[in-house]
Amino acid sequence: MAIDFSKYDREVDLEGLKEDTQKAIENGGEFEEVPPGTYEVAISELELTMSKSDKPMVKIWYTILSGDYENNKIFQYQLVDKGQKLAIIKPLLEKLSDGEIEVSFESFAQYANLIDEIKEFAEENSLEYSLEYGENKKGFKTYKILEVFEG
Repeated sequence: MAIDFSKYDREVDLEGLKEDTQKAIENGGEFEEVPPGTYEVAISELELTMSKSDKPMVKIWYTILSGDYENNKIFQYQLVDKGQKLAIIKPLLEKLSDGEIEVSFESFAQYANLIDEIKEFAEENSLEYSLEYGENKKGFKTYKILEVFEG
């Protein structure tokens, strides 16, 4: 039984996809590195998952909405296996819900549901963000939500 891809062909910008493919080939097939800066972004992925070392981790993928890096992704991964690490991600999760959802940790199952609730809230309200993406003195990536907008 063959799959009918014609519906997908109608829904996707095929010329844009071909151009993106060519750009990726020219860049060696790698994603173009997004430099530190402030970007208007939306959340494309937000979940509690497990790291390769089998530790709980918050995964956030931001999609850049405008400018030279439009449609590129910024990837954030934060382990949350210790109190200090939960404290690092808490203010960011609060900003992602525009302060509307109280962020607290009771258990990993509860935290996973909370993160799903934040993602749903952001999607339902078409939230976009001004993200300051940088690097600290030790070379670790930094992420700070400066503003929240309704898209």
